[in-house]
Amino acid sequence: LDMVTSGILVLAKQAETASALSELFATGKIQKFYCGLSTQKPKKKKQGWVEGNMVRSRSKAWMLTRSSKNGGNDSNFAKTRFFTCSMNSVSTPHKLPSDSSASRKTVILFRPFTGKTHQLRVAAKAMGIPLLGDPIYKSSSSSSS
Repeated sequence: LDMVTSGILVLAKQAETASALSELFATGKIQKFYCGLSTQKPKKKKQGWVEGNMVRSRSKAWMLTRSSKNGGNDSNFAKTRFFTCSMNSVSTPHKLPSDSSASRKTVILFRPFTGKTHQLRVAAKAMGIPLLGDPIYKSSSSSSS
């Protein structure tokens, strides 16, 4: 996991259990899901697919290109299914103005079909809903506000 993320790791104490878990992951019988939070609303779709080749940008961060799996370096192809849900009021200990972006959140459920470095963070940025607190893939508008 990246330093700015948290999650659950599945570990086995015995070799037989580790082998069984590996087989379940390899055959797709265990699916991985991740949740994210953004202060932005999705630009186009509330659910769907994000897919394309991941390449390094000039700033050395990853970015998603629109090329298809067949139209580029397949080793960097990333595919993610996503669902979003709007949360218009979030409980906070401080009173926030009703039009404040801090009071509007989008919850994102990700299901990656590939396992690329920063894949979910890049997918969120590509959808226009960068993950809250992400120092690398933050919204370009969030640095001015």
